[in-house]
Amino acid sequence: MFVVGLTGDVGAGKTTVASMLSQLGAQYISADRIVSELWQDEDILKAAKDRWGTRVFSDGGTPLPERISEIIFEDEGEYKWLCNLLHPRVREQMEAKVLFGSGLIVAEIPLLFENGVPWWVDFTVYVTSPMEERIKRNSERGWDELELTRREKWLMPQEIKLKASDWVIANDRRLDELRVEVKKLMVFLKKISCCIEGFFTCGSFEEAERIAKKLLEKNLVACTNIVDVESRYLWLGNLESETEYLVVFKSIESLFPEIERVVRDEHSYDLPVVTAQRMKKASIDVRKWIMEECGS
Repeated sequence: MFVVGLTGDVGAGKTTVASMLSQLGAQYISADRIVSELWQDEDILKAAKDRWGTRVFSDGGTPLPERISEIIFEDEGEYKWLCNLLHPRVREQMEAKVLFGSGLIVAEIPLLFENGVPWWVDFTVYVTSPMEERIKRNSERGWDELELTRREKWLMPQEIKLKASDWVIANDRRLDELRVEVKKLMVFLKKISCCIEGFFTCGSFEEAERIAKKLLEKNLVACTNIVDVESRYLWLGNLESETEYLVVFKSIESLFPEIERVVRDEHSYDLPVVTAQRMKKASIDVRKWIMEECGS
């Protein structure tokens, strides 16, 4: 599992980018969609009614987003109150969806940096766009420059978020050009999300060192560690016990078949066991290092 936190300027095209990534195979989770569902929760409705009265509801009791917006984007206190009401629940639900997910996950989170990047986000993407382009794209909503500025005035400054992001998409181009940029991002994400950590054991330190060196020389792994272990295992129905040497390596998933082949060819065991799994948590710098050293 590898989670991308996607955010950006108001009206810059975050959802468009998320949709493109979804079409390319990523699982998509939307914070805005969760917020819409929360507005059907009785506790949320009661809190809003107690705070603002019936003026933010239709005659049928349905929340009116435009009236709520008029309140929260004019008063920072009201804005923070609503954020404190909704966002802990949003993060809780997003975390649950992420932990039950698999593969590459894109979580679109408008307030990704303002509320703190969650521990489960591995990589951040920021979508930016010039004001004039955002006005054009949001004309159907009736959002002009004044409205966009109003919706952003309580947010963290753009320049801070740009510096904090791992990848920036400048959405100042045609849709087909944006799609090309998103495909480049997807190629990178697939590579960086496929870093693995694996291991195998050898009967002697010399054998472990020799095989580890060969894997490094072939640029199949970025690093190896060799440690002695006391092994207990079944072989032909008998319980065996011996000192072995565990070789731990870091690499990328696409190289695993070749790693396994080299180990089998060089190993003294009839059945050397080579296993690996995707790294669950590692910094982007570490992942980039593994990719570069493995020649990807």
